[in-house]
Amino acid sequence: MTFGLEVKIFRALTDALDIYASNASLSLAKQGIGFTPASGTPYLKVAFLPGSTEALDVAGDVNEYLGTFQVSVFYPEGAGIVSAMETAASLAAAFGSGTALSHGGISFRILAPPHIGPALEEPGWVMLPVSIRYRAFLTS
Repeated sequence: MTFGLEVKIFRALTDALDIYASNASLSLAKQGIGFTPASGTPYLKVAFLPGSTEALDVAGDVNEYLGTFQVSVFYPEGAGIVSAMETAASLAAAFGSGTALSHGGISFRILAPPHIGPALEEPGWVMLPVSIRYRAFLTS
């Protein structure tokens, strides 16, 4: 089965996140899949936010794919923010500049350090967003 390049980028990112979440013993909420967090248990929530695609040559054979892979770190309310910050920092390190990813015959790298955003409070949870910006130069 042939998949579009965006799908391969998404799969490379989520494959790496699956490994991270498993090693960190964290549940993972993925887009389009039902998820109910366990009460009082930290978890991660993913959002794939592709940006524009730019042709880099006149023939349109080489394209630049840009986007953000946002992973939100959720910790239960009342536990403070330090543990959430430590998890966010660990996640950012796992997807640091130079991280090589591949899936389905394509390879690319994370070319910028992830950004940890400000803590937001939701009913019962504290959330820290970690924005992982990707940039892939791929042939169509």
